[in-house]
Amino acid sequence: MDLKGQKLAERMYQIIIGVFAAVGWIIGFVIQDFFFTMVMFVVGCLLATILTVPEWGYLNRNPHKWLPKIQDPVITEIKK
Repeated sequence: MDLKGQKLAERMYQIIIGVFAAVGWIIGFVIQDFFFTMVMFVVGCLLATILTVPEWGYLNRNPHKWLPKIQDPVITEIKK
């Protein structure tokens, strides 16, 4: 996962959990059922986890280019 993908995953996680928690709280308040509120929150957490934790392709669109590997002359002499 690249840096932009991490930022996107964090934002998605916050939005998904926030929306599910708010909707669950409102509906739970209307029907007077706290269990429904907690179920909605848990469902939001599970959905957000499934969408953001694995390294999906949309989270790795801007891969970071690492520096080329440098050969250490001391180590190459020891290996010979």
